[in-house]
Amino acid sequence: MHKIDPLYILSIKSIGDVQLSPDGNFMCYTVAEPFKQKGAQRSISSIWITQMQDMITYCITPSTMTGFLPRWSKDGSKLAFLGYFNQEAIPQLYIFDISSQKLFKVTNIISEILQVE
Repeated sequence: MHKIDPLYILSIKSIGDVQLSPDGNFMCYTVAEPFKQKGAQRSISSIWITQMQDMITYCITPSTMTGFLPRWSKDGSKLAFLGYFNQEAIPQLYIFDISSQKLFKVTNIISEILQVE
């Protein structure tokens, strides 16, 4: 049993945005760090997938990437999400292909959209 102290409480990660694939074969979710790491511009959130039949779980975001808002394709073969690396100011759209286990960057937005007042 772990001693519960303030440092332990501050190290607890949170799970969120749980999404079951349309075919029920996979579940994805985000795992968020409680605070940003020293020197980082923002806190880290990774995206994990669990294969429901064998309960195999794996992370699909590289360790230097923050991923959020995962959503399944209608057939459950792909997972789209927003993500960025620490040096990027704007999140990009990524697609993870379940069968090939490959991650593809879909967008390359380089500047913020200006709001007209």
